[in-house]
Amino acid sequence: MASNSAPNPNIAKLNAAIEEIENLKTSLSAYKEKTQKIVQVLHGENQVLKGELLVIRQRVEYLEEQLGIAVEGGDNSGPSSAQEVDAMAGEVEQPADEMDEDEKKLELSRDAAESKPIKHSASQKTNAMGLRKVLETVRALGAQWVPTCKKFLEDILDTDLETQIRSKYDYMAYEWGEINKIAESNDDLQAAEDDGFGEQAVKGGGEDEGQVLPVATKDTRQSRPRGAQNSRVSSKLKARQRKRAHSTYTDAKFDSAFITNTMSDDEDDPDAIPGEGMKKWISRAPDYRSDIVKQLYQDIDAIADLEPDKAKAATTRIRGAEKKDSVPPKAKNFKSQIRAWQVKQELLDVNEHWFTSGRVAKSGMAWGDPEDPEPESEKKRKHNGEGSKRGKGKKRAIDRSAAEKSRAELDELLNGEDMNAVLTLET
Repeated sequence: MASNSAPNPNIAKLNAAIEEIENLKTSLSAYKEKTQKIVQVLHGENQVLKGELLVIRQRVEYLEEQLGIAVEGGDNSGPSSAQEVDAMAGEVEQPADEMDEDEKKLELSRDAAESKPIKHSASQKTNAMGLRKVLETVRALGAQWVPTCKKFLEDILDTDLETQIRSKYDYMAYEWGEINKIAESNDDLQAAEDDGFGEQAVKGGGEDEGQVLPVATKDTRQSRPRGAQNSRVSSKLKARQRKRAHSTYTDAKFDSAFITNTMSDDEDDPDAIPGEGMKKWISRAPDYRSDIVKQLYQDIDAIADLEPDKAKAATTRIRGAEKKDSVPPKAKNFKSQIRAWQVKQELLDVNEHWFTSGRVAKSGMAWGDPEDPEPESEKKRKHNGEGSKRGKGKKRAIDRSAAEKSRAELDELLNGEDMNAVLTLET
């Protein structure tokens, strides 16, 4: 008689575990296959993006060539901070965190180009504090200064006294403005005098008339902003341009000696007392000038100005100490660049970057060079055969082959499937 044996529960559990493992292996295999597909699709998409980026770069380069844009780096790159912008403009300032509060207020009230005070209203914080200080001083010391005003100061209200102070200040400001206009007008009429190479005889009817002024050796002057300095030397440049026609420097190869960037700075006389004596400027030449340039300006300045009225109105310039360790200024355009013949050769030998940073250009064939200098943008256009006219010349064919090949490979890989669906890991 056969006996019925009960199923072994352990065997059942083992079979269930085996079945679960098989299911897990199947799922893992599916995930692995899906993951491989995702990686392939992402790689293909990455290749497509690289191809499109290459096309964009070609288009940007083409536009740069058409517009004459030179992409430059290093010393010729643009200023990266406000301090560098001020340095390029000729202003050297202490960092803002080293300035006290009053200095910061003053700096905020300055015009960057001309360093002229900007007019604020009386309610502006700095002005209001100053006005209050004047009022308190008048209250405290007014009767002592002008005894006859004692009774009036006792009776007048603060608001009325403030109105009188403001009225007086406005009148003084108006008078100062009128005097300043006259001074600026005289600046515009000045002719070129000594440029720091040779002593300067004093003009006018003072005790020093006809005498030779000593060389200025003090170096405590603060540099004027570049914009204001260029404005000051403009009359000197115009006078030299007038004199040039009657000199031996009429050849075109000397043209670069008669531009604003080559003029030496004219600084205020540090020993001058406002309102007393004759106005003088200290003319300080950069120490990088070549001997040829020094002789040129000596010869030009020795020629009598053909417009005597302007010469008579000229502000006297006296010789100042050379500016040590000077660097040729960066030019805004090619025509404003100083040429190599104007700079000492020993300095050019150790500062070759001046030629690529917009400071100095080659002298040209007239000075023995194999070719004349050209703007970098012009060189780039010629190199790419685009010509000198914007938008003219042979058009460049944009190479889209890499992008199109990558796109075709990706489409084949997707095989009509939606990209988002493929990138979803669910199985």
